[in-house]
Amino acid sequence: MVILMKILIILKCLVLQLTLSMQVSRIPSLGAPPNKRYDNGAVLDRKHNRIITFGGFDTSQKHRSPDIHEYDLSTRSWSTIIPHSRLSPGISNFQMYLREYNKFLIFFGEMNQGISSEVFSFDLETRAWMIEKLTGDKIPGRFVHASTEFIDQNNQSFVAIFGGYTHDGINNDLFL
Repeated sequence: MVILMKILIILKCLVLQLTLSMQVSRIPSLGAPPNKRYDNGAVLDRKHNRIITFGGFDTSQKHRSPDIHEYDLSTRSWSTIIPHSRLSPGISNFQMYLREYNKFLIFFGEMNQGISSEVFSFDLETRAWMIEKLTGDKIPGRFVHASTEFIDQNNQSFVAIFGGYTHDGINNDLFL
């Protein structure tokens, strides 16, 4: 009985610690934050200690935004990243991943012209956009889809894409 009581006390402490670690706080910042928006993306850049935000529907401008912003976690300040290339997609409802080679990827989404069938990449060093060429099975463009990134047992990196809304309607296919 005593052992059971000790286990229950330990479990209560663990639950309490988990609950306490879920505290949310508004972070004060310097600089101008991005305009209010929704259906945008963000990634954590651990190497440079920053959060990078992209795209979404800008409610002030009333359009899908091509804006890239960074929030420096050390200085707690916002700044804008200005692309050095003409291609700059205004897009929302996409999936976003930061690769280890200082490039973020934008998978599909919704543009002013309709559903995007493209995978865009932005090089954070050269500040240039590109459209990535995919090989293998063709993936129909989509938005409001789910995805996750993983590394297999051979240390190969993958992105899995599931479902979403395509030109044919709601979809349940899975691609790697």
